[in-house]
Amino acid sequence: MLDKIYKNGLFKDNIEFLLEVNNKNNNFDCKSIDELLKEIKQHSSSDDNAILYSEKSIKMEEDLLKAENDYIQSKKLSQIGTISNTKNNQLCFVIENANRHFKQNHKVIIKKLNYTQDDDELKGVVDKFVSTKSLLYVNIEDEYSKINLKQYDKNEILIKYSINYDYQAEEIVFKKKERALDELKKSNVYINNLASKLCEPNLNFTENNLIKIDEFFNKNLDENQQLAVKKALSLQDGSEILLIQGPPGTGKTTTIVEIIKQYLKLHPSYKMLITSQSNQAVDNVLEKICEEEQKILRIGNDESKMSEIARKYTPNKIINTIVSKNIKDLQENEIQEFKKNQDEFKEILQSITSKSVKNTDVEMFFIKNIKIIFGTLIGISSWNNFREIVFDLVIVDEAGRATLSELLVPCIKAKKIIFVGDHKQLAPIIDDDIANNLESYSKKEVITSLFEQLFNSNTKFNNLKHMLTYNYRAHKSICNIYSNVFYEGDLKTKDEINELKQHNIDCYIANLVWLNTGNLKDRADEQKGTGKINRCNAKIIKQELNTLQNYCKNNNLSIGIITPYKDQKYYLDNYLKDIVQKYKQDDIQIDIGTVDSFQGSDRDIIFYDCVRAGGGKKSKIDFIADEKRLNVSLSRAKKLLLIVGDIDFLYKSCTNNGFNPFKEIIEYIYKNKSEYEIRNLGEINEA
Repeated sequence: MLDKIYKNGLFKDNIEFLLEVNNKNNNFDCKSIDELLKEIKQHSSSDDNAILYSEKSIKMEEDLLKAENDYIQSKKLSQIGTISNTKNNQLCFVIENANRHFKQNHKVIIKKLNYTQDDDELKGVVDKFVSTKSLLYVNIEDEYSKINLKQYDKNEILIKYSINYDYQAEEIVFKKKERALDELKKSNVYINNLASKLCEPNLNFTENNLIKIDEFFNKNLDENQQLAVKKALSLQDGSEILLIQGPPGTGKTTTIVEIIKQYLKLHPSYKMLITSQSNQAVDNVLEKICEEEQKILRIGNDESKMSEIARKYTPNKIINTIVSKNIKDLQENEIQEFKKNQDEFKEILQSITSKSVKNTDVEMFFIKNIKIIFGTLIGISSWNNFREIVFDLVIVDEAGRATLSELLVPCIKAKKIIFVGDHKQLAPIIDDDIANNLESYSKKEVITSLFEQLFNSNTKFNNLKHMLTYNYRAHKSICNIYSNVFYEGDLKTKDEINELKQHNIDCYIANLVWLNTGNLKDRADEQKGTGKINRCNAKIIKQELNTLQNYCKNNNLSIGIITPYKDQKYYLDNYLKDIVQKYKQDDIQIDIGTVDSFQGSDRDIIFYDCVRAGGGKKSKIDFIADEKRLNVSLSRAKKLLLIVGDIDFLYKSCTNNGFNPFKEIIEYIYKNKSEYEIRNLGEINEA
């Protein structure tokens, strides 16, 4: 009876079920609905609301998808505009009765209002929208740059154009996520009670025993990583899910690679999918696996988003490689009595091309024995064979950045799932226009990932989750900052690794240096559109780069500059272009970006530009004080972290939730003065 109720993984207020009794084989003690509910509650966790948790989580995801669909539908409404001016590849439109705020970097389609087949249509990307003047600036994509849209018709009347968001890709993604959630609700999945296990693990999980691993492929795995691998290899019926938290620099990719190799050894017939929200994360694992295992497949529609190595493993490249290898083998191993058959087979092979067999049974024949498949969470479903395939194991990297429905696209096809991520780093991205339409939920609720909910659940099952704890990326003093502020001091470093993280730069006495702008008259930030810029911080960064150039050249040190505001990023791009060029002449790349662009990567030297600074008065700094974004920013440096900001301002500022991580960071630095350097800057001139 409990199985009947659990069937859909959901809990209803009114439970209806049909019980067929076979008196010869079964003896049932029939109970009332109330008694059944009471028994279910006894199986649940101590939380009184746990029984409704999976229903609530799925309802929230349904509402989120509905809001997303409403947003997509609103994008289908045309905006009418006339061309004000053109400059290079940029068009400026005057929008009539603008009832929508065009967002930067969103794609748009532009065509003549009374469009005919003879008229040109082009695509572009929104550069900016000046709402006060109803001016829309669009950068035309390169492939359309030669198309010249006319400003006036033959009667010297302004031509009207319709400007639409390019919503088609978003609509396809939405439908995939909607279908995956629907499959979960119908229990069309391969893990029993998957919904309940994902949303309230104490209801349906069973404890498993760890298997013994005789030998690890990677001899350098620490004891903590080895335990993670053991937990991963011990998944079984009732305990099919594992969460591995990988804080910055703790070797999560190394751990994933070991798990894959162990599964290949233990279960050579397993079909495995390695997936993530980002192409970079997928390819990071692929590049490590392909060193020893060639039978892999990389799925994706846009090869330009794949790494150079990953492109060698797309279906068309794999088929061409297999065909070429077979032809070569036939030529080198001729058998006289079978020569006729070999020649006929060779002739058939020579007629096969990846294009001719695309999406056919022949293509599936060539790749059906490939056991390790790589692709993004959404992109993998574009594979023609996806609907027919079942994965014995799905490994999801950066799982903390994905929503429930994104994760479900591949996971409804899985028999076992390993989620790898870090809920203390960047959360799922939900557009404000979507989040604001969810009346029943706060923005914080909807960006709380499934990974975070599961990892923070009060589970009684020890083998459901695991945290990697040894940091191999950063010098100890850098690691200690984010370990103590964001990870309760749980991260550890090893002395031999610490020695390798010395920067050997004479002008800095520590590995973390705070360049304090508190004494500078021009330290205050400026409003720029909806964001902020800080010219003073840019001057300081430029000055430090001038000082660092020879050190970086002689020691081959990489550099990154992270700033929380896009407008400051654009300002730095322009302001630092000369010195960036100088570094480039020494084959040193300086990467300037916002926090999102640095997730998953690192550099020897990181500048963190706080941007926000004021004239001494208390301010709210919620945007830059977001714990997850700040954690990412401070954990990218390997050898030297340079923080540029006004210490006093950041220490005294506040946030809406009352927690200011900058205060804890500054207090930790002052408490451990011997490990850190605070450089109080005087006034500086234009460099």
